[in-house]
Amino acid sequence: MHETFIEETSLKFTAKEERLFQFHISNLEYACGCDLSKVSSLYWDQNENFAQFAGDHTLIEDGYMAVINKLGDGLDVRLNTAVKSIDYTGKDVIVQTDDGKTFKAQKVLVTVPLSILKRNLIGFKPALPTRKQEAINCLGAGIIEKIGLQFPSRFWSKKVIATDYFGHIPPAVDKRGMFSVFYDMTPPVRYLDYCLKCILISLFIL
Repeated sequence: MHETFIEETSLKFTAKEERLFQFHISNLEYACGCDLSKVSSLYWDQNENFAQFAGDHTLIEDGYMAVINKLGDGLDVRLNTAVKSIDYTGKDVIVQTDDGKTFKAQKVLVTVPLSILKRNLIGFKPALPTRKQEAINCLGAGIIEKIGLQFPSRFWSKKVIATDYFGHIPPAVDKRGMFSVFYDMTPPVRYLDYCLKCILISLFIL
């Protein structure tokens, strides 16, 4: 889309302008979760109808497993147990795992990643409705890697004022999307006496 725009308008960018342009493209690709060539030119901004990054940023020091463990209290959680098939032809739903075990339930909630459904790694009986299969085949899934960096001091504070995130212009076109945005996860001043950690979170698209 952007390449067609440049071609049709005959725009010429300086080296610095090109790098800045690539930053904006990478920011859009990060928001959409995939390469811009795979994004709809009509619906690329449909998530603008919802609040983004609303509320305070929060960092779970012990990782998200702390949340999972809390939610799993009192439940029979099976790790390293892949589901092979789900049979919902009868009154009860029968779930079979790859180790041959069978589980029965009145209802089953499937929350596996989209890629599992696209690769048909779980057999459904009967097959999922056509409209759902079409939706699965049409949807895409991008891969975004997140990295956290801890520093002894908040060295970026002199350049970044009144905001908790900042951008990084790529040094070259082929580096687009590599750590283009950094989020400041340093605790507010009122908490620094208890948690002296200066943390930046960055992301890049694989």
